[in-house]
Amino acid sequence: MSSEEKDRIRKEVIQRVKSLADRFPDNSLIPRELTKTQEDKRKKDEERISEVRIALLEGREVIKPEMEFYLDSKIKKTKDMVEILEYSMKFFQDSRKNDQDSSLKLIEERLVSLQKSREELVLAKKKLDIP
Repeated sequence: MSSEEKDRIRKEVIQRVKSLADRFPDNSLIPRELTKTQEDKRKKDEERISEVRIALLEGREVIKPEMEFYLDSKIKKTKDMVEILEYSMKFFQDSRKNDQDSSLKLIEERLVSLQKSREELVLAKKKLDIP
């Protein structure tokens, strides 16, 4: 696929989810147009997260500031997922169309799982501050 085609598709997706991006302006999981500075920061943050993840998988020690950054990033991502799922649940409950009970149940299960994960991440971050 050419870079022009990728760019066209990206712009289409951004346009389709614009109302969702407007509703949740701080949600990092919703595609949106970024400035060059924002895009550079996003890439740098993704690299830092990846470096910490690799260090953890390899059993290497991670310095406290990097671990805090990693946990904060994971907490934020979980919060953003919860936000989208809660909105989806409300949408499904409000629309009540055929065959949505199974979708609603899946969303509820994922929401519970994410909330547990978030609690574990917050607890791990608190443990960083315990001497």
